[in-house]
Amino acid sequence: MPKQVDHAQRRQEIVDALWRVTARDGLAAVSFREVAAEAGVSVRRVQYYFGTKAQLLLASLQLLGERIVGRGMVGIRAAGPDPAPMAVIRAAVEGAQPLDAERRRDVLLFFCFYIASLTDAALAAEVVERQKWMVPMFADLIRQAVERGEAWDGIDPDYEAAVLLAANTGLALSALAGLSTPEESMAAMDYQLARIFRPRPKRRR
Repeated sequence: MPKQVDHAQRRQEIVDALWRVTARDGLAAVSFREVAAEAGVSVRRVQYYFGTKAQLLLASLQLLGERIVGRGMVGIRAAGPDPAPMAVIRAAVEGAQPLDAERRRDVLLFFCFYIASLTDAALAAEVVERQKWMVPMFADLIRQAVERGEAWDGIDPDYEAAVLLAANTGLALSALAGLSTPEESMAAMDYQLARIFRPRPKRRR
């Protein structure tokens, strides 16, 4: 009986190798030869699954984006069946902060791709695709909070949402670069959230 090949797993193993090379040596060090050596496979296998270096980079960015978003969704589900809008936003941004070794590596990888996307149209389109939903989602959640009396008066949901995304990106980079600790960056994000949302009254027992 012929051996069953899990092509998705093989692709993921190659992408994992690219992530390791990038986290260790930077995206500039990525080549088919380096990735193949890291994965313990032939260059031909890397070419078979990804065709070109550009396709390999794009697939790696897509899978990284899915991983980061998936982590945020886990945090949102953990907030309960009826989470406050602020809790949803906090869970989403917390998933993209370098609060542990795994998240630190993913945030580092994201910024490596982010910088490369400034001069690479294909990567730029993917970076935009992975983030463009965040501002509208944040804005909708802030509007919900306004309607429920859980946000401060006089705020503009669209502007506040844009500021939250920019703050999350900047604070993650600050923590990654060692300008602040991850905990300090999350404390700064909590400060920003407190400027938007009123404290939620505690439920009576």
